[in-house]
Order: sequence, then structure tokens, then C-alpha cells
Amino acid sequence: MICPNCNRKFKKGIILCPKCHVTLRQVESSADEHRQPIKRDDLKLEEVFRTWNSYDFIDACKTLKDAGIEFTGDESYTGDLRIDSQGRGQAPYIWKILVPAEQKEKALTLLSGKIDINTGFADAELKPLKPEQRKIFWIVMAIVALIWALIIWKLNF
Repeated sequence: MICPNCNRKFKKGIILCPKCHVTLRQVESSADEHRQPIKRDDLKLEEVFRTWNSYDFIDACKTLKDAGIEFTGDESYTGDLRIDSQGRGQAPYIWKILVPAEQKEKALTLLSGKIDINTGFADAELKPLKPEQRKIFWIVMAIVALIWALIIWKLNF
């Protein structure tokens, strides 16, 4: 699938470009390249899924695609470094899935096992780092980077 407006490529199953808000189309022939983008102003999208974990986002997208539900995804930068329940750092982004309003209930039913009821997030264990934890994290990262730099430097001599 490709956006006729910005030419970004998307996987099959995504129907709307999150930046341009135009309907995506399949790339079939050069004649298609002259087609005008179709505005979907009348399409009302509802958020059905939100997560900090990109793997959960991909899994939810696959679930909707396999069920034949039209959807689009969106991401937003939060600036918050997050640590999951296993101590792994997560990127400071939130991934969202939006579906047409008439398919919202079906999508929510399919994704019900993947969404924490209280938070609306797939992994309720993710919490923003406190300022002192963030400071420690970046100190550890700087030390690790320094160690790697020393190892590489020693290997070159």
C-alpha cells in the first residue's frame, strides 16, 4: 500500500495515511500513479489500541489484518524513557491503532486480551522513569559506551 500524497509505503491492511489522511492504494501499474488522492473526510476513526511496546503494536495489527478489519496506525513521541517488567528499555513512543467507527466494537473484542482494562495500555508494567532513575540510566549508558570505545580502541592497536 502506498500514500498517493506523500508516497510513504505501508503494509497491506492499513487503509489511511496517518500524516496525510488520504486513502492508501495498492501499487499496480504506472497508470495508477496519476490517480488523485481520495480524501476520506467522512471517515470517522476511533482509537482501539495504544501501547509503548512496538512488538505488541505489530501483534495487534496482525490480529486486525487477519480478521479483515480496516485500520491505520499512528505513533507519537513522548520523551519518556520507559522500562518494561523485565527491565528492558522501551523507546519513548506510543503506538496507536485507529479503526473506522463502525468496526470499533469488533476490533475491541478481538484485542480485548491484549489491552489492560485500567490503563488502556498493552503492558501495564511500563512506567516512566523517575528523574533519579533516568540519571542513573544515562550514567550507566555512558559507562557502557566508554567501555565499548576502549575495547574498539585497543583492538585497533
